[in-house]
Amino acid sequence: MGRRKAAGREPERGAIAISAVLLLVALLGFFALAFDTALMMDSRTELQNGSDAAALAAAHSLDGTASGLSAARQSAGAYSLRHTAYGQPITIDSSADVIFGSWHMSPGECLFGSSGGECFEPMSTSDPRKITAVKVRNGRDGGSHNPPLDLPFGYFVGATTASVRSEAVAVGGGSAAPGCALPLAVPECAIVDPDTGRMNCDAGPKRLVFSNANVDGIGFANLYYPGDTQAPNSGFVADVIAGRTCNPNHYQIGPAKMQNGNDFDKVIEALRGVDHKGNVVGPCLVTQTLSWAVTDAGCPTNPIFQGVQEVVGFVKATIAAVTDNSGNSLGCPGTTAPPVAGNPQNAIVVEFPCGVAADPGDFGGGHAFNTDGVRIRLVQ
Repeated sequence: MGRRKAAGREPERGAIAISAVLLLVALLGFFALAFDTALMMDSRTELQNGSDAAALAAAHSLDGTASGLSAARQSAGAYSLRHTAYGQPITIDSSADVIFGSWHMSPGECLFGSSGGECFEPMSTSDPRKITAVKVRNGRDGGSHNPPLDLPFGYFVGATTASVRSEAVAVGGGSAAPGCALPLAVPECAIVDPDTGRMNCDAGPKRLVFSNANVDGIGFANLYYPGDTQAPNSGFVADVIAGRTCNPNHYQIGPAKMQNGNDFDKVIEALRGVDHKGNVVGPCLVTQTLSWAVTDAGCPTNPIFQGVQEVVGFVKATIAAVTDNSGNSLGCPGTTAPPVAGNPQNAIVVEFPCGVAADPGDFGGGHAFNTDGVRIRLVQ
């Protein structure tokens, strides 16, 4: 009887053995999947570290010049190679994987990419001054990148390799969102050395005297364009200065409505914070360092500000003094201003310093006229 009972258990033992084998296979499958997934995640993290570093390094070179773009490509490639993805130095194609453009901070302007919801807008490199951001891509996916990632247990899931990719966007390139800028524009050729592309004030602040004479090359600028299409005559400019109404979103590189600067009387009164009778009605901006728009209108010949023109960046400038229609130097009410050489009439005397730090709110874009110390940061 005992033998018959023992013989009856044989099918049960076989079923348990089969179940154990199936369970072991399933456990091995889960282990393989977990191991390969962890491997891909680690490689993805390593690739992201590489793209982050490469994008930040590239953004440091954005200075509004073509040579800056070339330097950005080189930096991106060099910093990529300093990082590894599962034991291999990360390689990129400096032409295809380094993409220049502009980063839009307002969600309502994020209309780019295949889905239409990306904030990075790719841009042509034909005008480097408009470049505000750089995107760097990499991957373990073959082609010009590192080879696909080998999956040690990939045969359990039917794939022995995997493609892993990463990208990052960094913003830099100068001061293009200066907060509140004066509605005044200066030509780039008046403050920049054409050979170096840098501010030509190595020996000290560059002083310029703007008066009603056409050759002085100052422009009135409506930086609220295209939302506001008013012609920026002296009355418009004086009202904006006196009101100090500011929406920083309007003060960016791009189109602005311009007009040749003339009839400075009202503008000078607004800068001094007085009305036409000399009564104090607002803050005095003389001796203050403020942002001015910069345009390339008419350079290198006598600049002419007329119609809609491109603002290519912003520059910090200090209003050193203003003069009346007799050439007398004026400062803030109750102060005595030093005389201005030549006694120009109805003039605005401006100093453009070097080494002025960017505003805390600047997020980059355009040409870094005063300083190279622009805040660089990752945005994606």
